[in-house]
Amino acid sequence: MSQDTNDDTFAEAYSIANETSLLNEFYERPAMLNLAGEVRNCRILDAGCGSGPLARALLDRGATVSGSDASEAMLNFARKRLGEEEDLLVADFGQPLPFADDPLDDAMASLSSTIWKTGWMR
Repeated sequence: MSQDTNDDTFAEAYSIANETSLLNEFYERPAMLNLAGEVRNCRILDAGCGSGPLARALLDRGATVSGSDASEAMLNFARKRLGEEEDLLVADFGQPLPFADDPLDDAMASLSSTIWKTGWMR
């Protein structure tokens, strides 16, 4: 049985676990940031951003970040972390994203299995 990521209780528990887990804090996020390289003045999509820990790290390194997630509850936690002015949108990776006339320099999809299942980023 899968959890409803739009459930505030699940979103909060996931956000806390993601922020503090050894895997995320010491392996996943550092690896993603290493893969991204120099991001200053780059526009990056954090696809499946969840509550925004990777987006926060990218912003701290000088990137302009757009974040997307299928869960409004997760994005509410991301807004608290990143600020209300950041570009965050609810997105279904089975549908086109609204970036056709506004190019991105890069897209990251850490821990977002939905993207690979739909073929959105292949």
